[in-house]
Amino acid sequence: MKIGVIDQRAVAPTNRPPALSTRQAAARVWRPGEEFWRNIQQRSTRAPATITIRGYSAESSATPISFGSTSIHTSTDSVGAPIFYRDVPLMPAETEKGVIKPLAPKAAPPIAW
Repeated sequence: MKIGVIDQRAVAPTNRPPALSTRQAAARVWRPGEEFWRNIQQRSTRAPATITIRGYSAESSATPISFGSTSIHTSTDSVGAPIFYRDVPLMPAETEKGVIKPLAPKAAPPIAW
């Protein structure tokens, strides 16, 4: 696993960048190849496709030691226009417990396009 690029404008003395746990740092990541991903997309338009990944120990391939699954459903609707994202840095509110709000404008520019 890797942590993506951190916008340094959102880092301040009162917070810290995310860090991977020892377990996360040792984890392996799998990404489907382009052909496999196209196959998933084509087969998940009428009903969700369930993706299951099993992990086996090096000593035995008989019994999985870990597994996980997820369902993917692909829409047949066209996007119709470019997808536009905006980055809004968030942080816990200083005065309201459990509330997440955008960073104060003095801490960093509030929105990046």
